Amino acid sequence: MTGGTLQGRQLRLVLLAHGQQCLALESRLVAGCHRLTGHQPPEAQTICLDRLLNLPDSASAGQQLLLELKQGGTTVFGLWSGSADLIEVAAAAIHPLPPVLSARKHWPALTALLLMNDQGIIPLFDVEKIA
Repeated sequence: MTGGTLQGRQLRLVLLAHGQQCLALESRLVAGCHRLTGHQPPEAQTICLDRLLNLPDSASAGQQLLLELKQGGTTVFGLWSGSADLIEVAAAAIHPLPPVLSARKHWPALTALLLMNDQGIIPLFDVEKIA
């Protein structure tokens, strides 16, 4: 898509926040989100999303969110120890990774940067590449 076709377009994202740190996911790939209340999905189907921001592993289950993430034809579960909000942002606020950052990134799922006035630069991750 060219920049002209995105002008004025709004995109829905799921904004995950933990203190001052945030990351964003495309909302179309997040099938659900609820507070984890004891029963946890099998570890083989679970991804600790906290690690995307190098946060320590989450402590208690009552404070974690369980996100249902669509990866191809399957669903995997993401554990997150912060808050989750559905937001709409202008497509113009999403920027491709600079070439140097793209070449040196540690996470293949990191695809773009979201520039938000109130929260600065937020990494945008591709749910289908999170492992």
